[in-house]
Amino acid sequence: MDNIFIIQTLKEVIDDKSNFEEPGAVFGDFIKEGELAIVGAATNNGKTVLCCDIAFANASNISYWDEPISDRIRNTLYIDFEMSDSQVARRYVGIPADVSASVKRAHLNSFVRGCSTEDKLGNIEKLVSIHHPELLIIDNLMVLMDNTISSSVVKKVMERLKYLKEVFRLTIILVAHFHKHNRRNPIEINNIQGSSIISNYADSIVAIGDSNVGPETKYLKQLKTRSTMKMPGVAVMNLEESPYLHFEFVEFDDELNHLETKQTDRGVITGLIGQNILELSSEGKSVRAIADMLGISKSVVGRFLKNQNP
Repeated sequence: MDNIFIIQTLKEVIDDKSNFEEPGAVFGDFIKEGELAIVGAATNNGKTVLCCDIAFANASNISYWDEPISDRIRNTLYIDFEMSDSQVARRYVGIPADVSASVKRAHLNSFVRGCSTEDKLGNIEKLVSIHHPELLIIDNLMVLMDNTISSSVVKKVMERLKYLKEVFRLTIILVAHFHKHNRRNPIEINNIQGSSIISNYADSIVAIGDSNVGPETKYLKQLKTRSTMKMPGVAVMNLEESPYLHFEFVEFDDELNHLETKQTDRGVITGLIGQNILELSSEGKSVRAIADMLGISKSVVGRFLKNQNP
């Protein structure tokens, strides 16, 4: 194959004004336009919920964060290997009709048997060429690879997805599973199954972690980015069921405040600080107001009050 390289001087690259255009926001500062992004978490930690939130935000601008997470409307295609039609219908029955009509969803035909990874990749490419999405979400990587995490299969899949991204000018979000994660430790890239290869191909990686605040509270951590400065903290989210299952943004915080070891660490809330929290709460002050007045994290205040009155 000839002419696979493009030759330019550095000056020509620098003088090209298009190289200075800021990429659009697909998911705030976590995922930018034109990226191959990974959303990872352990089982039942809300990967699908978050990716559906991102799909709805890009297809219709609906968002439950403190500001829009997508900067514009995008044609969105969701490849769903996770949920049945019945599960989708029950989970999202409360979503506005204009929102549910804005996202195209593709799922495996139940009559298909022996569908290989190559078959799935080939059919995804056909869907992309027919429907021309700008945002492609694939949920999830393990099913796409037939639950095989051999290095050769992972490499093949990631190379094919990178090819699709570049040829069709896509943003791709790929859902990945974590190995069992010790909740006393910060989340790292090596928690992702097949991480040694996946991380090399991914432009951005975000992870969902369990918070010790409660089972409905999760946090989102940026593990890798090529488009922005890496975030120093985490985004805290609450899982809400009304009007449909979704995440609502709470605050930005330090990951250490949400690890399991902090649950039994009462040193940060003792004595005068604890007394002040109880007094302000008895006066009807909100958790957010108490946190602002005392200069401590909202999640720490909420956890303290919850522990006082289980």
